[in-house]
Amino acid sequence: MVNRTSMKCIHSPIVLFLIGLVLHILCLGSAFGLPSMTFQVISDSAISLPNIKAARPDTVVCDGKFYVSYLQLSPTRTFSLLILDKNLKLQETMHLFSGRNQPTDIRACTSPGPSISYAFETTNFQKWAPNHLNLARYQIAEPLPILVASKTKVAEGTPVIIPDALPRPGDDLVDDPTPFVYKNRFYVTTRKWGSAILKVREFSSDLQVLETRELDFGRAFPRLSLSVNSLVEIEGKPYLVTGVFNGPPIDRRFFSYVAAVDLDESITNIGRPLVLSRTGDYEGYVTCARYSEGILFVGYEILTFGRRSELKGMIKAFDAKNGFAEIGSVQVNAGSSMGNHFTFEVLDRKLYIFYQVPVPVEQLRVKVLSFRERLDN
Repeated sequence: MVNRTSMKCIHSPIVLFLIGLVLHILCLGSAFGLPSMTFQVISDSAISLPNIKAARPDTVVCDGKFYVSYLQLSPTRTFSLLILDKNLKLQETMHLFSGRNQPTDIRACTSPGPSISYAFETTNFQKWAPNHLNLARYQIAEPLPILVASKTKVAEGTPVIIPDALPRPGDDLVDDPTPFVYKNRFYVTTRKWGSAILKVREFSSDLQVLETRELDFGRAFPRLSLSVNSLVEIEGKPYLVTGVFNGPPIDRRFFSYVAAVDLDESITNIGRPLVLSRTGDYEGYVTCARYSEGILFVGYEILTFGRRSELKGMIKAFDAKNGFAEIGSVQVNAGSSMGNHFTFEVLDRKLYIFYQVPVPVEQLRVKVLSFRERLDN
């Protein structure tokens, strides 16, 4: 049903003036030659091992190789690792430390050593049984990385996948934990359900908890909540990139958009919020953020409302040198939420996007895109 009140608002003189002003600014931007970015698909290929069902890839680059961690669904449920060279040729594969109970979410980052540190969630899939946050760190070595530290049950949280036992506002969660290394310090952030509060934990090299604190983004985003997020270093400064929402994506009364907030060096104080993308569709669940040569790339999910709603994976590029203006975007895939979990790396002016094809195939693929910037005149 059309909301006639909304239609009247759209045609009000003030709104029409604002729309015209925005269009005028965009035209001025084009006239002054703001950069834009174009993408071209080079390849799209499967990387899963034969007879292995896989999901939730997360990748990092180290010494020119891709280390792709993922959730192996069958024949046994565990975390595994694919090591690919820069030509995407498989070098090695191995099982990763998976803790106890059933491994679910995994997210990784590079750390000094060089090494790979990752945080992951395990679950009992039982009503009212808590899920747990776990950690592991592997030293880069040949031919295979070496496990040097691991820790289980660092924290616990309420499951978010049991329909009749959902979290209550303010409950601690451990799903999609965000690992981040900044100035040789290892942090992992988790969130609280239905709030703008993140919990930040700092760990030693052997994964002992050094400090736990809460970061309240309520002043930056009043009466809003934070979704799955990513931390990224931009010109030496840490930034949180996240989905901000006022409710679940039931209809257009509930919105979400992608925003960034700069943090101080101790990741204790919150800076000024910046809206990156707000399209009117439901944008959230930031799976990956990478910074390269002045460009911030953000990967997230977007739900388009309409006669037929569609969930898509999206990557957008923002010019960090020019006020984080959006300069390009590319769709990764479309399908179920599980099928939209993806990650990417930037190497040699290319995007390497690792994503999964949902049921019934449940395989991992990598899509390579070249990108280039141009001036719009």
